[in-house]
Amino acid sequence: MPRRAQVSSSSAWARRGIAPKIVYRTDDNLALQRLVAAGLGHACIGRVAASRAIDPALTWLEPHEPAASRMIALCYPRHRPVTATARSLITAIRGQAA
Repeated sequence: MPRRAQVSSSSAWARRGIAPKIVYRTDDNLALQRLVAAGLGHACIGRVAASRAIDPALTWLEPHEPAASRMIALCYPRHRPVTATARSLITAIRGQAA
């Protein structure tokens, strides 16, 4: 989990009075899934990574309420105009976020 996400998750848990015992941190979602599949613990990973589980025995739980907001950014070359396709993508993302 990237550092910003770790801080956000830790803050969300603390607000709820949760103090997880964290024994290993990595931003390698594949490694986390392998550790969980091996029975070595649980992991908190993003929804996109969870939807691509490497082992059919893995499953995930959706939180009852969002623990943290998510920021999505669209990167494009600075000196080129934003294309119609990019504008359509931005509109779709904003529509999903609303």
